[in-house]
Amino acid sequence: MDEAKKSVSYDEKVEMDTVDAEDTYDLNALLLPDASNFRLPSYDRFSVSYSLAALNGWVKQPSPCCAAASVAGAWNAIHRLSRSDQNALHHTDVIQILKEILEHQIQSKQGRFERLLGASIEPLIQGLEDFLFEKGYPRVPKKGEAPKRKVLLNALRELVLTQAQQAEPEAVYSLMAELYSDQNQENVSEELTSTDEGNDLEDDEEKEDEDHEVIPERHGSIPSNWKWKMELLEILKKRNGINKLCGESPSTAAFGNWGVIEAIRRLSNQNGECYSPLKASLFAGHARTSKSKLPIPITRKDSEQVIENQWALLRSAFLQDSTALIFHLKNHYALVFALREWSDSCIQEDGSTKVVHVKEMLTAKKGQRPSAWISWKESREIMLSWDGYKIMIVEIQY
Repeated sequence: MDEAKKSVSYDEKVEMDTVDAEDTYDLNALLLPDASNFRLPSYDRFSVSYSLAALNGWVKQPSPCCAAASVAGAWNAIHRLSRSDQNALHHTDVIQILKEILEHQIQSKQGRFERLLGASIEPLIQGLEDFLFEKGYPRVPKKGEAPKRKVLLNALRELVLTQAQQAEPEAVYSLMAELYSDQNQENVSEELTSTDEGNDLEDDEEKEDEDHEVIPERHGSIPSNWKWKMELLEILKKRNGINKLCGESPSTAAFGNWGVIEAIRRLSNQNGECYSPLKASLFAGHARTSKSKLPIPITRKDSEQVIENQWALLRSAFLQDSTALIFHLKNHYALVFALREWSDSCIQEDGSTKVVHVKEMLTAKKGQRPSAWISWKESREIMLSWDGYKIMIVEIQY
């Protein structure tokens, strides 16, 4: 068995590319519907648009690191870098950038928490990790292995109250015990928010993660409205994200759209002397209000004409020079490699003629290899199912 396959579990295998070479596909077979029988004219109207830069620039995803691999592919595509070019980016380059992003967030969030508490929480974090490990939870949990919020909060409380009773407890335990003694902190159900994906350790937001405001040094009192449990869980989630990102099988599950956008910004800052700066932004997705700033706001009330116009805007963006599209679909990020559409007439059972319009985009549902044609109707349904699912545009920043 291939050693790379031995090192990952089944749920990780489905989130990685196959061992096949990147260029082992026939362009006609890839782009044309039913290519073996396709003949012109087969349809009343037919068109296909593809990005050779994206097809040449995408890079393999060897683990659940789709955010990193898709960013690398977009960067290569816009800068016309083949994946074999010595200057091309790969998932490892972007993982390093994502690591820096998480480290900055942890430093900011943990610094705020420690200033308010009045002590370092490192002993608490290490103690909690050991405590959970003794209860059977892995130190670096994979998908589905992490303790749920209720379990985590109960473990945290038990650890703090036990350690606070020691003869000479660490300062963090004594101070945390004081927080638990405040009855106003007992009910935190309103503080905790759950992701639509139902995974406690994954973080997916529609905008860049914003640091909390600067808090002055603690002077013996804690704000009565401090949602400390929520903030501590967020710190633990970010730290777990670092562990998953730097593990044997790197995972970018901790990153939402904000991570992709910030990674592009940082890559541009680091490579500004050699390459044109890029920017990434949300382009298409569910619009909750009529004031949405998305170029393609999608709602369930959209008329057929509106849906047609949305497709036209998507096609126009795809055809722009020095542009790449990244689709955040269900639990995955991948490039958009091609668009195709056709109209055809078919005879109904009653003898009438019906015109069928088909619009599809080529992307990937697993790994990064161009492999899945998804209809615009299905793409809309994906984005309508959760606000985090979006199409992002990466382009040169003039």
